[in-house]
Amino acid sequence: MSDSRFRELERRWKETGSVEDEVAWWQERARLEPVEARGSVLVRLRLSGSEEGGRNQPISSGYRPNWDIGNRHDDGTPTINCGVVVLEDSELLSPGDAGLAWLIPLVPRLWAAVHVGQELALHEGRLPIGHATVLLLCDDPRANE
Repeated sequence: MSDSRFRELERRWKETGSVEDEVAWWQERARLEPVEARGSVLVRLRLSGSEEGGRNQPISSGYRPNWDIGNRHDDGTPTINCGVVVLEDSELLSPGDAGLAWLIPLVPRLWAAVHVGQELALHEGRLPIGHATVLLLCDDPRANE
């Protein structure tokens, strides 16, 4: 992506203030910057086996599931937040297996309350298919922009 395209996405987000434009900006930022610079989260990730209601196929880096990170709607129901998975110690993670991974929040400000030791539920849509334990948070001073 060119610098002009990135600047255009940022201008549009700042102008409209829409969540859709903010997500588009964070998605492009996630593609351009190294993992450690994005407020990423190092986790121990475990996919549920297919016999547990999980996936039938493995995942790879770039997988973009939904996460229940503890945020709630006004009525108390969980909100689901998006974060890209970057596998740390393998090319694939199969159902029933566990491994280290980075989670790259698409909108880091929504992940502000995530803390070391927290359990995060991994979803495809609303279906829970795994979980992750937070091991390390990489601060992003721009996360509150």
